[in-house]
Amino acid sequence: MNPSTLCARTLVQSLLSAGVRDVVLSPGSRSAPLVYAFADARDALTSSARPLRLHVRIDERDAAFTALGLAKAGRLRGHHRPVAVVTTSGSAVGNLHPAVMEAAHQHLPLVLVTADRPARLRGTGANQTLDAQHAALPEVVAAWDLPVPAGTPDGQDGTADVAAVARDWATAAEAAVTRACTSPLGPVQLNAQFDAPLVPDADAGAFDPGAFDPGAIAPGAFDPGAAEADDTRTDSRARVWGRIRAVLDDPDARPVIVAGDDLGFSTQTLCALVKETATPVFAEPSSALASSPRTIPAHAQVLGAEAVADLRAQITHVVVTGRPTLSRPIARLLDRPDVQRIDVPYDADGLIDHLTGPMAAPGVRDDERAGRHFDSSARPGVRAGWWDEWDEVGRRVEAPSAPTIQSSPVSSAADVTGVDAAVLALLDEPGVLVAASSNTVRLLARLQRPHHPARVVASRGLAGIDGLVATASGVALGLVEDSVPVRLLIGDLAALHDLGGLVVPAHEERPHLQIVVLNDDGGAIFAGLEHSQAHVAARFDRFFATPHGLDLAQTARALGVEAQSVDADDPAMRAAVTEFLADARPGLLQLRMPPVRG
Repeated sequence: MNPSTLCARTLVQSLLSAGVRDVVLSPGSRSAPLVYAFADARDALTSSARPLRLHVRIDERDAAFTALGLAKAGRLRGHHRPVAVVTTSGSAVGNLHPAVMEAAHQHLPLVLVTADRPARLRGTGANQTLDAQHAALPEVVAAWDLPVPAGTPDGQDGTADVAAVARDWATAAEAAVTRACTSPLGPVQLNAQFDAPLVPDADAGAFDPGAFDPGAIAPGAFDPGAAEADDTRTDSRARVWGRIRAVLDDPDARPVIVAGDDLGFSTQTLCALVKETATPVFAEPSSALASSPRTIPAHAQVLGAEAVADLRAQITHVVVTGRPTLSRPIARLLDRPDVQRIDVPYDADGLIDHLTGPMAAPGVRDDERAGRHFDSSARPGVRAGWWDEWDEVGRRVEAPSAPTIQSSPVSSAADVTGVDAAVLALLDEPGVLVAASSNTVRLLARLQRPHHPARVVASRGLAGIDGLVATASGVALGLVEDSVPVRLLIGDLAALHDLGGLVVPAHEERPHLQIVVLNDDGGAIFAGLEHSQAHVAARFDRFFATPHGLDLAQTARALGVEAQSVDADDPAMRAAVTEFLADARPGLLQLRMPPVRG
């Protein structure tokens, strides 16, 4: 067996033993030994209780974002899901970088297996040789540069023992998965050097995927902090929860919860404490707490309103969970020197499967979904009056207007028309709603209501707009076994940024994903920022709004996706959205909106 085949097979065996069951590959020659090894392993595990799933994507960038979505789906299911990405050498590795940055900030366990040319070619100007490929992804939490397997298996030509090199590769692969799934979680890189031949010999024989029982490998058997024998992290969590409990139980305190993007974790403990103590919650859409009955709708507008100045001044403590990034009123609250801040670790609950029942926030009972007000005689909470004050003033405050977005908080789809009604219809659908960045997630923040059925997730690690179609596709592929509906709400620029995410090779499983595109022909987010001021307005259209005049439905159809369009102000729009969601088939619905202009 030639050295490349032997080492590739050994590496794949170790990744399988460590729990990898989803691999996203992009075509390339230098990575061919890995492709053959994974394909043979897939065939050998076809009848397994947990078969190996291979996903091929033409573009390495979209391959990495698809893997990111698969890993996020694993977290939603309640376990760390190490997902491997395989690329060839050179600039292909650079295309992984945007997804790697996002994965690092979302603490998602990606295993990046990057094929490389032999180290002897570094610094020589050899074709497709990136001299520092093993260090080209600085956001990874660990990296291994695996030496080229030279010579023959028995070492007869006097070079290093290939079997020993293969064992080193196996050890590195096991360590990489363990590190990716150990707190703090994050992406890792295995940079595998290969020399010719890159194809298995004709007499290489069948590939044994490993001497292990595939069905016995628990998905995501890793628990954050499990590798820390001194239990330091567990003690730290206990102290944080004790401090939070003391504040929420203190009748003289006036705390609020600020719940940012929770990276797909359940925040179950905090959900239960909020329910018990009647603490007001300012939750972004991509937090499990967004469905809590204590969430204040349109909280950013409410918190920033002059009418709540006295109430705002009474806040004594802020308990922060997740990563709040959406609003300036929240940022100002967190900057106040007179308010004590308590941060909840991102993985304080560990991993808990919260895609159960009606996709509710854990800790919220069905009988509490019927209304936001608790029966004070049955469950008064520590500070029911404090929450009632926020709830009452929130109902009176009219939010300031913003471009393309209706200004007032709403309570049901029956109260609104246009895009707001479409977004509320999405929130009312059980399943996972992937929210794009910029105006899209802010629109959800204004329209979200307590106990809406949709579980919103987003890429808020770096809040970029790239790779979002591929990410949502990965989420859909990761949840297909659970029959969980997955939808994507995205703006036109973000959709254009990832048209490649719509491309699925003919042999591949097409994600069961419904996409709703809000097309206002440009970057509406900038119209709500400083760039819309009159003295710079002449620069707005070209450099910020960037109108494109493209029909996203037509573009999607050209890429093989069923698509349709409707004008947002068309009286038939609501019926079109309802029919699209009820049909449940994969496809794209474009809502054409008035264009944003300076």
